[in-house]
Amino acid sequence: MKYIIQYISISIVFLLVFSCNDDFLTKESSSEPYLGESSPIFISPDWTAKDYSINGWNTGNARFTVTHVPSWLKISSLSGQFTNNNASLNCKANYYSLFPEIGFYSTYIFLSIENQGRLVVPVVYMVEGTPVIEVPSRLTIDENNEVRLPIKNTGNGILTWSVLELPEWLSIKENYGVILYASIPVSALHPNGEAFIILTLNNITPSENLTGKIVLTTNDKNNPEIEIEVQMDYATP
Repeated sequence: MKYIIQYISISIVFLLVFSCNDDFLTKESSSEPYLGESSPIFISPDWTAKDYSINGWNTGNARFTVTHVPSWLKISSLSGQFTNNNASLNCKANYYSLFPEIGFYSTYIFLSIENQGRLVVPVVYMVEGTPVIEVPSRLTIDENNEVRLPIKNTGNGILTWSVLELPEWLSIKENYGVILYASIPVSALHPNGEAFIILTLNNITPSENLTGKIVLTTNDKNNPEIEIEVQMDYATP
């Protein structure tokens, strides 16, 4: 069963770096009413172009025009339309010499919403470096019906990962990574950092040994997708 795990929001991202150059505009004065901020775009120049979802809250089915884009960001179309408060932008980040250090850099895109006002879209540019993920190849459920999946970043970069697949008899109990945003189902780990996920057996009574796999997607270029075997040995009462 494949799915993406949605996580709770956290407002502070480690290694967040703010710049004073012109790309880092604040919500400067505008004749348009300020409508607030949408869900953020989290992007890296190492990633290919793709569609990023935007939540416009009360924008309904209004049309929009992109009025400000940072110089390092390419957007395929500068106009579009919301559908039930949701829209998307196809974006690609270019390498930017003013962001040389590993970390996160924050800026904004501005959208002019037809007959409504201006919506601010936060954009987080990540300089990934060369992260290396280290996880065990096999896990076994313990006597408490739980298992701990340790995740280490042994490289020189920011490791990101998300859970792509779990056996149907397992679920995530706790995730001790740094959660980026609610709308971005990705955790991050600084160089030489460690984190772990606690997985728990669903409310079932197994009558036989259970086996399956956990699949993680990562930004480790040598391990973009990792499979971890997991099992529970059935003990006869």
